[in-house]
Amino acid sequence: MKILSITTACLLLVSSCDKCSDDPPPIAPVSFYFVNRQGVNLVKESNAPYHPDSIRITLQNKPILFQKEYDSQTDGYKFSVFTMGDESGGNLFLIHLNQVDTDSLEVLFNIRASECFSVPEYTVFFFNGKQIFAKPQSATLEIIKD
Repeated sequence: MKILSITTACLLLVSSCDKCSDDPPPIAPVSFYFVNRQGVNLVKESNAPYHPDSIRITLQNKPILFQKEYDSQTDGYKFSVFTMGDESGGNLFLIHLNQVDTDSLEVLFNIRASECFSVPEYTVFFFNGKQIFAKPQSATLEIIKD
């Protein structure tokens, strides 16, 4: 009888264990870089219209943390932001390239809920109100700035 009770207790413990791991799945940021019509990256340390240290990004008039990294493939800087929100919707990021030049990047997304976690799926992107598309091979937005 004791063995049956121990076996039953073990089965209950195993069956009640959480199927999900403690680590949520990685959430992909929205990554982008700026180029001119000739495809030249506009954000570089020197000889470019914008310096990477001058870039600021806000969401709802509040500064947000973002990632910036030099990208040798584009010969300039690439930026990444994470969307905010627990429900499907969108975020309107203001990208302050310097003190006088500000652009908007609107990111619309759906929340994909699984049994364990919810992650955003990016659906549509708008740069200054015009729809843009991510590059298929890298899922990065190449933003052509006039």
